[in-house]
Amino acid sequence: MEANRKVNYFRSWINAWLLVLLVVFMLTVPVASYGGSTTFIVTPSAGANGKISPSTPQTVAYGARKQFKLTPKAGYTIASVSGCGGTLSGNTYKTAPITANCTVIATFNIISTPTPTTTPTPTPTPTTTKWIMGYYSGWAKDKYPVSAIDWSSLTHLAVAFYIPKSDGTLDETLFIDTIQGPALANEIVAAAHQAGRKVIASIGGADSRASFESATSGATLDSFVANLKNLITKYGYDGLDIDWEPVTPGDVAAVTALVTALRTALPNATLTITANWLSVNFSPDPGVMTMYGNLASQLDQINVMTYKMVGTWSGWSSWHSSALYQKDSSTPTSVDSSVQAYIKAGIPAAKLGVGVGFFGVCYTQPVTAPLQPINGSTIAADDGIMSYAHIMTTYYAANAHNYDNAAKAPYLSFTAATGPEGCSYISYEDEQSIMDKGAYVKANGLGGTIVWTINEGYYNSNNPLLAVMRDALASTHTVTPSVSGANGTISPSTPQTVASGEKTTFTVTPNTGYATSIGGTCSGVLSGNTYTTIAITANCTVSVTFTK
Repeated sequence: MEANRKVNYFRSWINAWLLVLLVVFMLTVPVASYGGSTTFIVTPSAGANGKISPSTPQTVAYGARKQFKLTPKAGYTIASVSGCGGTLSGNTYKTAPITANCTVIATFNIISTPTPTTTPTPTPTPTTTKWIMGYYSGWAKDKYPVSAIDWSSLTHLAVAFYIPKSDGTLDETLFIDTIQGPALANEIVAAAHQAGRKVIASIGGADSRASFESATSGATLDSFVANLKNLITKYGYDGLDIDWEPVTPGDVAAVTALVTALRTALPNATLTITANWLSVNFSPDPGVMTMYGNLASQLDQINVMTYKMVGTWSGWSSWHSSALYQKDSSTPTSVDSSVQAYIKAGIPAAKLGVGVGFFGVCYTQPVTAPLQPINGSTIAADDGIMSYAHIMTTYYAANAHNYDNAAKAPYLSFTAATGPEGCSYISYEDEQSIMDKGAYVKANGLGGTIVWTINEGYYNSNNPLLAVMRDALASTHTVTPSVSGANGTISPSTPQTVASGEKTTFTVTPNTGYATSIGGTCSGVLSGNTYTTIAITANCTVSVTFTK
């Protein structure tokens, strides 16, 4: 008995100490919160102007550190590196002890333009005196890399969007994040200025009215204006675009005060503002219209957002997203009706721009074309989904294409629900409608156009509608003559610069015994030895062949 008690006492004493040791072990040995895991993933990320190495996700033991090497491209420097609680020393970033999955994000800023080994091809000087301002959306940056932007087709680029806050400060993330947003802005500004183009910061955007109201109320206005001025200085922007949406009669005083204060603070900056499209079925508010007329002298551009001018509201028929001319009260919107209303309000035509959307509108069945009863049809998709790139790669078919010559607008028509959005009628822009809008801008003495957004027009390494817009608004075009073979001549024989809408002539002289035939893209009439082109509205060629 006594022996058994001693054995049991000894066992109890051993078990107690084992329990103590187990508790101490559990308190001192780290165990991760992710289901007991003792390893975590550290994911590296870098912008387009440098590298991080290693560049793939790394498996790291709990409590261990991880090093990454940052290598900027020539002419760039490390702008920032953050994440995983680390520190940067030279080009090496060392994390804090890893206790959870985390990300290391590096960005790079330009510090100088690398000296090229050959003279780079400069971006051509715009051939238009009209503005073409393309909006570049931060959230869609992957659809249109900055390195691919067609600067030759732009006069201005607007970076969208900076969001006003109630205290007068700004959200600078560009709908990305606090690291990549500012990095994108720096990259765009550098690229625009290298190309000799203006780049402006667009403030606000859709449904931004409440944000603007807070930022411009009372004493906050002065702080807001100071922060907008600092934004320009910080990134090197050439100006600001005020995209207050929507402007109501109650906002007139605040919008006026904001624009006036900005013009005083930024006397040499480009200042632009957007305005909504109008329906002919309703009289626009006279106070709002008068405001735009009164502000015109302080602004460089007033751009009307003449796209997505459709709906499935009561009394409406199916219609075009951006008809140049409207039909009747069931299709009460058009570029022309909105433009004429703003001109009537006192805005000089030369300060007024029209909007072109690089996206379409998808109607569902039973609608298959414009000017049809809605009958339960819905708009299934538009901006953000129905990009021009998406339409051309997913929906376009020659036998589905139509052009409404009265409205000057194209569309695709399908007898059944088609594509991932189930479209049966798609209103969009194409080359012809862009040319028609360009001709309208010039014929009415307007200032230019805006494009929402240039990200949506890029596909197959090209932005075709943007190039057409450039040609449509060009004040001059190049006519290039050529001769096939050596059996005659054309004079002049060098490319000719021709004012938009003008004709030009060439003298064509075949060798004895040869006849002349003329092709190319200019079109024209041969009379004797003189070839006269039609009115030139785009760059084109005159190709001459001499045959026996």
